[in-house]
Amino acid sequence: MDIKTAVKVIKALPANISVLFRGPHGIGKSEVVRQLADELGLKLLDRRMSQCSEGDTVGLPKQTMITGPDGKTYDITSFCPPEFIAIAKHTPSILFLDEINRATQEVMQACFQYALDRCDFQGDKFHPGTRVFAAVNTGGNYQVNEMDPALLDRFFVIDLAPSDQDFFDHAESRPESQGGPMDPDLLRFLKERPSRLDAAKANPGSVQPSRRSWVRLDSVYKANKIYALDMDKDASAKGFAYSLAVGLVGLEPSSDLVDFLSKRETRFNATHVLDSYQTTAVKIKKLGQDKLNTLIDLIVEDAKANVWTPAQSENLGHFIGDIPAELRVSFITNFTKALRDQPNFTPNFKVINPTVMPHIVRAFNPNAVIGGQAAPAATPDPAAQAEAKPAKKSKK
Repeated sequence: MDIKTAVKVIKALPANISVLFRGPHGIGKSEVVRQLADELGLKLLDRRMSQCSEGDTVGLPKQTMITGPDGKTYDITSFCPPEFIAIAKHTPSILFLDEINRATQEVMQACFQYALDRCDFQGDKFHPGTRVFAAVNTGGNYQVNEMDPALLDRFFVIDLAPSDQDFFDHAESRPESQGGPMDPDLLRFLKERPSRLDAAKANPGSVQPSRRSWVRLDSVYKANKIYALDMDKDASAKGFAYSLAVGLVGLEPSSDLVDFLSKRETRFNATHVLDSYQTTAVKIKKLGQDKLNTLIDLIVEDAKANVWTPAQSENLGHFIGDIPAELRVSFITNFTKALRDQPNFTPNFKVINPTVMPHIVRAFNPNAVIGGQAAPAATPDPAAQAEAKPAKKSKK
């Protein structure tokens, strides 16, 4: 189940239904829980059960006195609940039992009561608004305990399989409290090479990329101002960037990344098309289809946040006219799909209608005449124009 579907399903569940996320490490299980806590306005109580002892989970005993039915007082033992359980009883919260299948058997047994009975060891109930979540890593590469059917039966189980777009959407909108949006250069690298998002194959003992490790690398690069370095001209800067990456995402992804970051002349964004296409057209025309697809994605993302001016629409029209017909269709398809429910759809569609849509129509019918006009000419190539000019005769 992808993340958007998982969030939608969870919001539809009653608060008293406990949810278990299953999946490989680093795919965003914890991020989904944090997102839900923010959206639902609940306090997040995040506990790594693998680091808990039985006392940390059920609380510690204390001696107290009660008065029996015969009027006599008796010494008894009761339990003081852990702080996070006390909060879950009195405050609407999300109780997140992470790495539950790495916990000891005693701790896992204690989680039975939290997940199903929604109460502490004394039987005191959680707040009605408190929700219980748990997460486990699954697969043959982890040293974990099996969850027996009795424990598994206490949860609504979600096998989380986030899509690439799930990750990209989160990386672009990550709140400042979590490090802010991912740098556009790193995000573009991953969009162009989505196979790098996760490990290509299980290889225990080696450093391999995960979605979580790319997020961590972004924070390391930002802290060291790596994105501002000119790695094309400074070999030591390139080496430093590689050294910072290799410990988080592994050898091959690190080498691929620093090579990508060093080639600044092939890295274009929406601004290069919308605001300065006349000066960038020569280089953009030389881009391969993968890079053009990425550039189209960035232009569509810009449309979500901005209403384009007529001048920007004019530049966009030249760009659309210069790319292959199948990419023109890809642009309008992605534009419509991404913006149809957005407030910027109508104003942006109106402004691009006279400059872009003729090129879209001619992608299907190259000889179409629109508004009494034939197809507009492609953006002039200064280099080609220079070659075409006849040489001046020298004066003797």
